[in-house]
Amino acid sequence: MRAAAEPGRAEPHPFVALGADAVLQPGLRALEVREPTAIQRTAIPTLLEGRSMVLQSHTGSGKTLAYLVPALSRALASAEAARGRQGEPGPSAIVVAPSQELAMQIFRVARELLGPELRGLAVQCIGGANAARQRDALKRCPAPLLVVGTPGRLAELSSAGALRTHSTPLLVLDEWDELLQQQFRRPMARLAEHVGATLGAARQAVLVSATYRPAALERATLEWRLGPAPLALEISTMPTRASALPASLAHFATGTAPRHAADALRRAVHALGAQRALVFLNAQGRLRDVEAKLRARKMPAASLHAGLAPAERQRVLEGFRAGRFRALLVTDLAARGLDVPDCDLVVHADLPDSPHHYAHRAGRTARAGRPGTVLSIVHGGQLFAARRLARALGIELQEAPIAAMTIEEAVVPTGDLCAADKVIGFQTTIQHWQLRDLVHCPEREDELYFTNKHQTLKCTPDEQSSVIQELNFEPTSMSVRYGYIAAGGQTSQLDVRELETGEVVFKGDCGGSVNNALHFARDGSGQVRLFVCNNDDTIKIFGLPQGALLSSIDCPTSVNYCALSPDARYLVAVGDNRSTYLYTARPTGFWQSQSWVEAADAGMCCHWSPSGALFAAASQDGLCCVWDHRAKAVAARFATPLACRCVKFAPAPLDLMAFTEHRGRTHLVDMRMWARRQVLQLAPARAGRDPEISGLAFSPAGSTLYVGMPDGIARFAIAAHDRYSFPHAEYC
Repeated sequence: MRAAAEPGRAEPHPFVALGADAVLQPGLRALEVREPTAIQRTAIPTLLEGRSMVLQSHTGSGKTLAYLVPALSRALASAEAARGRQGEPGPSAIVVAPSQELAMQIFRVARELLGPELRGLAVQCIGGANAARQRDALKRCPAPLLVVGTPGRLAELSSAGALRTHSTPLLVLDEWDELLQQQFRRPMARLAEHVGATLGAARQAVLVSATYRPAALERATLEWRLGPAPLALEISTMPTRASALPASLAHFATGTAPRHAADALRRAVHALGAQRALVFLNAQGRLRDVEAKLRARKMPAASLHAGLAPAERQRVLEGFRAGRFRALLVTDLAARGLDVPDCDLVVHADLPDSPHHYAHRAGRTARAGRPGTVLSIVHGGQLFAARRLARALGIELQEAPIAAMTIEEAVVPTGDLCAADKVIGFQTTIQHWQLRDLVHCPEREDELYFTNKHQTLKCTPDEQSSVIQELNFEPTSMSVRYGYIAAGGQTSQLDVRELETGEVVFKGDCGGSVNNALHFARDGSGQVRLFVCNNDDTIKIFGLPQGALLSSIDCPTSVNYCALSPDARYLVAVGDNRSTYLYTARPTGFWQSQSWVEAADAGMCCHWSPSGALFAAASQDGLCCVWDHRAKAVAARFATPLACRCVKFAPAPLDLMAFTEHRGRTHLVDMRMWARRQVLQLAPARAGRDPEISGLAFSPAGSTLYVGMPDGIARFAIAAHDRYSFPHAEYC
């Protein structure tokens, strides 16, 4: 049962001096726990004596380890003492948490404490997960050291006889005040009755929360049959009710009209420099609406709610911890006990209904002594309510108007790699959130093709433009290559023509829905093909010059862009989910061979390097990633403040890659040293607003970079020789 104590360390861990089992030392070091906190120093020796306790201290003070360390230490000792004796199997300790997230978090800490040899003696039983697998886990380990779960699933397994609890000596109720809610009343009644039923008053109960209310404790003592009132331990460094909150917190309130709340939230996150903002709403039904508004404003956001499967919840949490989501939207229940040490901002998008809930929300930031900020976004007369909450908690609430919070990111061009040459003025191009590849320079230097509202146009070196296509739809996609030009529209319109003669190759409805992107390429036999990316989860392939639909590739999602490799052996595609897909060309068609998940939002564009070894994908969450298609790992990864719209490799022999943000900025990267990047800032078309970018193209010789804007196309001259040394370039 026991693993060997940690060898080679003469100095015991400070927790051992408090009575912790030495077997837990490697786990404590793996968790980077060096010294016990105030509540751990007081609680651990008392809990090791088997006494019942109420642990109250502000969030982030170390309450989880304060009960897990003695619980596992006593469980290890009792398991050793019981070896060889017969008796009813069952867990040595049960931890109950009100939410799946909190239970999963406690379970992870427990497994880390136990280490690789003993972690199989901890079992997780949460709602929403596969109950049959949990029953199997309890069969394989009928006497675990610890079971962690949610009330409903634990009660269900107990009723079915899969979880035997009558002789379990320890019951831990984390966020016990939340477990008093009506929705948990029935399962909690069963657990309180059956856990440790044969032990009577010898059963140990530990109640844990950030707040302590005597009336609630009296109710819990009666409902859960706790016997004599547990010893209440309150660890506080402040004499007021603010003791429920970390001392390193700053509290703000800002007012805005309800219709501007999402924009106020976005601006506040940027202004406060927050990298991980936890946003609270009072109704689960509002989560998706606010998330959609944030995403529409180019802020990576996700929601955490009861409707998510455990695997999806875990993905969202890991994405937030890793920084892929800048805002995580939650309700009070979903966020109970969440531990994201790097969360630096809590936002009350809806005000909490009590000081108690304010404290629980605010405690998600400023963990373990780190600084943190709490912002309340109020409407109309809600500022009075926010002040009342602050007075009840004994905290200072600072009022900060959104205008005072707004900051502007100033990125200026640096270095001599690529110098602004001039802006070529054309008719205003159409603006649409999907527009990203509407500028092309396929064959001749200074010969450009682009779109406006109902036309495709050509510009010659003398800056004279001529109409190539008159369209009866607004183009959302275009492609020019191999002597053909194609334009696509929002309701599956497609217009394909020969460039030299203007002869129509195909004109009409190509089937499906929105044509998100068009791509000309030569297949393995050298024949010209047109790939049409569609919202109906397909890529349609047309043969030229006949203009006939040859085949269709079924994809797992709506396809936003695709690109065929230079050797025509592979096709890369991105769409409305987070994946980047690689298809292999076979005699019978294209077959999906590999996929990668790196982004947290939809893919917008992809492109192959001239050698065909690398491809890049740009996504809505501001990521631009480069892969070697023969490997699984990302070769290079770039993050930008705004959504990435377009990515292009320069023609050989230049080792350059360019990608654009939705507004204002184009990034130029040295492929030989990925860390070398230059940011090209386009001049604002109007005061205070960067121009939207509608396309990106290298000239055939690589001497010029073109960037599409609403009022024209910016032309940048590339220093083809100097770029090898990147003089004065920005290092990121």
